[in-house]
This record gives sequence, C-alpha cells and structure tokens, in this order.
Amino acid sequence: MLQYEASCAGARERYSRARTPQTIFVWWARRPHSSMRALVAASLLPSGSGAVARDLSALASQQPPDAQLLLDVRRRIAGAYDERPRVLDMFGGGGTIPFEALTLGVETHVVEVSELAAFLNKTLLELAPQITNLGDRISESGARVLSNLAEVTARMFPARPTASNYIWTYATKCSACGFSYSLCKRPWLSRKKGRRIATRVHTTDTDQRTEIDHNASDLSSQSAWRSRSGHVRCPKCDFECRPNASRGCSDRHVATIELSNPGKVFRKPTSYDLPSPEICAEIEELALRQLGAELPATELPQWSGIVNPAMYGIERHAQVFNPRQRSTLLALIAALRREHDRLRATDGPETALAVTALLSGLVDQVVDWNCRLSMWIPQNEQVGRAFCGPGIAMLWDYAETDPVGRGPSNLWAKLKRIENGARLLEGLECAASVVNASAQNLPHRDEFFDAIVTDPPYYDNLFYSVLADFFYVWKRLLFRDLLPELFAPPSTSTRDELVASRQRSGSTRAAFDDYVQNLTVALSEASRVLKQEGVFCMLYGHSALDGWRALVHSYRATSLHVTSVQPLSIERRQRPRAMTSDAVNTCVVLVARKRTNSAKRPIRLKTLVDRVEQCTANYMASLRPAGWADADIAMAAFAQASGILSNASQVEGHTDTEALLKVADYLQTQFSEFRLQRRGSI
Repeated sequence: MLQYEASCAGARERYSRARTPQTIFVWWARRPHSSMRALVAASLLPSGSGAVARDLSALASQQPPDAQLLLDVRRRIAGAYDERPRVLDMFGGGGTIPFEALTLGVETHVVEVSELAAFLNKTLLELAPQITNLGDRISESGARVLSNLAEVTARMFPARPTASNYIWTYATKCSACGFSYSLCKRPWLSRKKGRRIATRVHTTDTDQRTEIDHNASDLSSQSAWRSRSGHVRCPKCDFECRPNASRGCSDRHVATIELSNPGKVFRKPTSYDLPSPEICAEIEELALRQLGAELPATELPQWSGIVNPAMYGIERHAQVFNPRQRSTLLALIAALRREHDRLRATDGPETALAVTALLSGLVDQVVDWNCRLSMWIPQNEQVGRAFCGPGIAMLWDYAETDPVGRGPSNLWAKLKRIENGARLLEGLECAASVVNASAQNLPHRDEFFDAIVTDPPYYDNLFYSVLADFFYVWKRLLFRDLLPELFAPPSTSTRDELVASRQRSGSTRAAFDDYVQNLTVALSEASRVLKQEGVFCMLYGHSALDGWRALVHSYRATSLHVTSVQPLSIERRQRPRAMTSDAVNTCVVLVARKRTNSAKRPIRLKTLVDRVEQCTANYMASLRPAGWADADIAMAAFAQASGILSNASQVEGHTDTEALLKVADYLQTQFSEFRLQRRGSI
C-alpha cells in the first residue's frame, strides 16, 4: 500500500513537537498522524485509480498536509458515497485516528474503555472543536494559571529564579550498626562533550556525604548496590538489606542546577534551596481545601517488572512525589479550577470546560516530568519522563523541577505546545462522537460503519490502565464534579481492558485464552457494525509468538477475511524502549472484509512457507533499498504468515505454533537479526 511514504513520514513526525495535537496530553503507543491520515483515506477510497494512489502517497508523506491536497482527497471521499461515510475507532487511545478521520470530513465515532483515554478523546474531538479562538483562549488562560501558580509556590522555591532543577537521591540507616549511607545509582550530572560532572560520595565515621566532582572519572566503587537482586550492603558493617523508600529511607538533596549563559551550573545544595516542611504542608492543605478533596488513597499494583516502585515501598500514588513536588501539583490543580470558575462566569460552561480540559495537559507534564520517578539525563542535561511505558522503573536518584522557571521540563514551554495543538483543533469543522464503552460491546446498530480503523492493545505490550492511573487520580480532583461520567471512579477500569496478563488471569495459559476470547468478541462486534462492503483496518505488532498466535486464533473465529497485511515502520529507533530491548520497530495493518464465501479451509505447511518466501523476496527488493532494517523486514514477513493463517481453518498435520515456528526458522536463515520471543505474558 503506502509502506515507504507512511514509514518515512511517520519516523520524521516522531522527532517533531507541537505540530500535532498529540503534544497536549500524555498517552502511549500513539501512531503518527501522517500515516493514520493516509490509512483512513485508503480505507474509504476505491482502489485502482492512479490519481487516488498519488493522493494517498502524498497524504502519507506530509505533516501537516497540503491544504489543496486535503481538499481534493475530501472531495474524492465525499464523491464515493451517497451520504457522508462513517468511520469508527473502537480503541480510541490517543485520538490520532479519529482526529485524522475528522480532517478528512467523515462522520467519526470513537469507543474507548479507559476513562482517561475517553476524556482525552472527548476533549480533543468533542469539546475543543466547538470553541472559537481556542488557541488565544488557551494562551490567555494558561498564562493566568501559571502566573498564579508562580505566586502561590514562591515560598516553596526560595532559590527562584536562578535555580531551575534539583537532584535528589535516597539515603538509609543501617539497622545493624546505625551507619547512614547513600543509595545513589546514577551519580552523573553531565556527560556532555568536555564535561564530566558527577556527585561523589565521601565516607566518614558516622555517615556518607555527597559532594560535586567537576572532573569525575570512575564512580563504580562508591555504590552500595551489590547485585541486581535489589539489595544494598552497608559500607561499614556489610549488613545486607532491601531498602524501602517510604520506611527507613530519606530523600537527600545532592545538587542544585542553575541556568547560566550559556549552559547550566551544578552546585552544592544550600539551606536556601529548600523550604521548611511546614510551608509545603500549608500549601498542600490549602489546595485540597479549595478543591474540596483529599489526597488520592489509591494504591499501586504490586507487580514486579511492571510497577517496580511498589516493590520498594512506594505503595500509593500520593507517595510518587516528594512533599514539594506534590504541593506544587496540587497548587496547579487548584489554579486550574479557579480559572475554570472564572471562565464559566465570563464565557459560559462549554468554553470553561473545553479550555480547562486542554490546560489539564499541564497536569500531565508535572506528573510525568516532576516526580520521584523522573530521571536526570546527563548526556543532554535534561529531565526524562517517568511514564514512557511499558514498565515503571524504581529510581533511587531523581530530578525535581521548578515548573514555572525556564529550565528543563518547565510548564511555560508545555503551555506553548498546548496552545499550538489547540490551534490545530480550530480547523476541525465538526466534532466526533466519543463513548466510554467496551469494544466487546459496541453501542451501535448493525451495519452502521463504512470503515473501522483502529489500533488495539498488542497482547501484553502495554498495560494502559496501570499507566493511566498515575495521571487519572490527580485529574479526578479537578474533573470529578465537572465530568462525573468519566471521573466518578477512584481509578480507571480494568474489567474490560483488552490485554493479556498472567497476574490478572492467574496463569500464562489463562492470560492467552482470556485475550483470545476478548479479541474474538471485539472482532465479531466490529464485523456486526461494519457494512457488508465495509473495510476493517487494524494495526498490530508484537515480538513474541503468543502475541501472533492470539491474533490468528481470534480472526479465525470471526467472519472477517484478511485481504492484505501492510507493514509500517513508524517508530524511532532511538526511543528509550528500543535502545534497551528487542522492542519491535514494525507494526502491520491487517486489512479485512466480511467473508461472503464458504467456511475457511485448511492450508498445507509448504504452501504457507512458500508464500512467506515469496513475500520475503518482494520485501527485500522493495523495503531494504528504502532503508528498512533486516529485523523489521523479517517481522513484516512473519506478520504475513499470521495473516495467511488467519484465513485458514488449520494447518494440515501441524499446530499453529509449529507452523509459525517453521516460518520463524526460515526467516532466521535469511535475517540473522530476526528474533521471535517465546515468553509468557506478564
């Protein structure tokens, strides 16, 4: 279809900021706008025309799209239907697909089971398009909110405006000998070219103290961490223990970062850098009183490998922040509520809700970049986000930001990105219909949609509800009485979340079976609401065998027939997950239609392998010259095998597992980088 153009444009878009509405809110695994725009258009336009192919190719390669091109494509789509076509995204997620459906002028519907994702879609696609001069309103209201926040938090940041960021670590006292020592794991402050700055531990008779070394070299010998088992050893008596961040540990401020011209200065902390605990408590109590709320009491799931902070004593969402960070967050939420009430009195409830909802992206920024799980990145002297997924790491060294300063991760820069994203929403001529519901029980009548284009959870890649709750519990303080239909529950729903989880299902086998059952029901629902001649496009990607087996089993049990499998390589190679794992860089689009012929038939293993061999040869001739990595080409070919098996009732004389492993063995001979994981769900 459009593999080359969409892949190139998608990769470019990943490096740009403030050019799409994605910059407003935090969500995970969102696909590039350019690729999804072309995919929605391709699902609606008749194939075979050279002019259509050229338009789709151009759509896939431009962000933002040329205005005349977009108008031409919209006219082509309108001319192909007697009435305005309807498109559904039944896993709304970050809202990219429905946003692009709206830009193409089609009637757009969104279903999303997560309350937080439903809020995101409702804000972007229902509330915002109804407001005039939205960008200007965001700029004005946002400036008032941040100015108010600066005033309220002034006493908590006595080193403002020179100090922009603060580096913290933990210390613990040995229960055997009483010695106090550092739990620092990330001592580096700067590793830019020509700069080697780090915190260095000095040991005395009673404790360890930290100083800043501006010409640092090897630091490995100073660590108290002795293994990867999560235990530390007292440097004085060798007593070993597993530290608990909330009991027996204390936060230790080890460095203050000041902005200079040029660059940054790393200095030793002083008593002037921090407020008294009483000041933070006073501001927190005032904000909670203004909101008529209490601190969230929700607990983190005890889930090793996914929510590691819970394994080390950070057991509640309220503990994810140190006192100043949490007071700042609450002060921001209270300032947003005051701005909402002001707007409601002057501009009406619709404008107040839309502007406040968009500005709640500031809450996303604070939660993600200013908590005990936000790391300092010495290579570029910036703050790294805490919740990029799929797992949440425990950090023993973290960065704190003055959010209304001008340093890394400040809210003024975020406000500008929200404003730019809001201006893009001004161009939407109509709003989408967003429903908080399950894909396994779609609230639509039979044969209602001309196309369904969707991006569901990929087996066990991400546990969205776990990630979402870190943001939801704080936004709930702002919206529980403004949008009670979404923010009444104390946390997001997990009952109908379509993921494979051994922890939730009880075993790896049960997790596989539950995912297959729920995906089968969702696909059957899609077939029910899709018109007879409609097109179903679903994105998918996974690095493990069970993820693909589940896909085969689910499609096979429905009336959907996979007509093509189109590969897309639209991720950054340098994204954090890809740099430290074998994360898949390729996803595919499974294009399907309702089956009208007889029942599915068996397929021979040799036929399957022969078709994969031919596909592989075609991909090597077309995708390798386009710059695709061999591992991505191999995964795209493997996905073709899954699509072929989905249309077959079985493989003669073999199980699906045996057939897929046979294909994997062949691809391994052709591409040494190809890896197909065999692991159970988490």
